[in-house]
Amino acid sequence: MKPVLILLAKAAIAAPAHADMQRIADTVASALPQWQVAWAFGEQGAPTLRNQLDAYALAPQIRVLPLSLPAEPASVNAIARSVQRWAKGREGPAPIVDVAPPLSGALPALAGAIAAAAGMPAVRTLAVSALPNDAAQVPEHRARVLVCSGGPCMNAGAAEVWQHLRARQEREKLRHGPAGMMSCKTSCLGPCALGPVLQVWPEGTYYGGITLDALDQIIDQHVIDGDPVHAWSYAPGRKKQQLRKP
Repeated sequence: MKPVLILLAKAAIAAPAHADMQRIADTVASALPQWQVAWAFGEQGAPTLRNQLDAYALAPQIRVLPLSLPAEPASVNAIARSVQRWAKGREGPAPIVDVAPPLSGALPALAGAIAAAAGMPAVRTLAVSALPNDAAQVPEHRARVLVCSGGPCMNAGAAEVWQHLRARQEREKLRHGPAGMMSCKTSCLGPCALGPVLQVWPEGTYYGGITLDALDQIIDQHVIDGDPVHAWSYAPGRKKQQLRKP
């Protein structure tokens, strides 16, 4: 089996963006026949990095190439932590996984690509005019889910929790209808030692130590049915609480 190169974009849920990623992967594969090329999203959308690590777990090597600019060191660290958590949860050996140098490391080729794009015909001409005063519909969702993206929660796996939440929300059309939900990432929600932390409103229930299986249970039982999952919840108060195993 060939080594696998995973092109990691930030976020997208629309079908045209998926098709665009596949075209990019096909083009890269034609230039690098020694690699099998796949793609994933790092913040929102499917397939996620974890999905692709599972799909190519039998490959001798997996290299992750972040497509975003600028190349933030925190992004590379987040990828490393995601891979470590994935490998820890596997049974049996895991492939060698590394992170490719950022795109900014290939400045001559990158500058050439940007120059070529700048010289192509425009895809859309923007009219400079006053914005229309359109009406807007207030959503009728039952729940809103907040996912903490503070440092301790990100270190504990909040990025994977967010990816899984948004992928399921899109796949099952959970943003539609009165039983649905809205979701968003937030800054620190408070109980840093209990990360990853999320909060479900209107009840305001705090959940800590969230795994992907726990998230599925919270969506099924609390978000959809309105019944908080006490095995993963923590009651507000002045007394310090430690992360527990349900």
